[in-house]
Amino acid sequence: MHFANLVIIKKTKNVMQAVDKAMGPDENDGGFWDWFAIGGRFTGLFKQRDELCRSCGHLNMFHKPVPEFNKEEMLATIQKDLEELQTKPRTFEAVDVQPIEALEREHYYFCSRIITPEKTYGEKRPDLPKIKEKWAGHLVVVVDNHC
Repeated sequence: MHFANLVIIKKTKNVMQAVDKAMGPDENDGGFWDWFAIGGRFTGLFKQRDELCRSCGHLNMFHKPVPEFNKEEMLATIQKDLEELQTKPRTFEAVDVQPIEALEREHYYFCSRIITPEKTYGEKRPDLPKIKEKWAGHLVVVVDNHC
């Protein structure tokens, strides 16, 4: 299953390295994930302003039509993706990183975890103004993890 996380890091030129460190070990070494990517399924979360579904409250970016399933095409796509993963460096979209001061309430409470330099929070987390005050000057990054 995929989960959206907000990872708070110091301002840096190497966002990928800072996120790798903040996410900690994978599930084989006691962590909560077996795979993660900056953005991933949640790329664009920060730019989805005022686009909440009126019936369920989720961001409209998750209400995309599901394409028809074709097993052969899916297997070919998976094989291609695996080959690319072995040869391409990891990248991410700039829209998935922003100053913590720009973090909005709906994004803060939408995500499963808030990962700060000191602690990881689940459902029980400090109010957003307290997080913004404590981590002022930091960046917040959308991270998709699988577990």
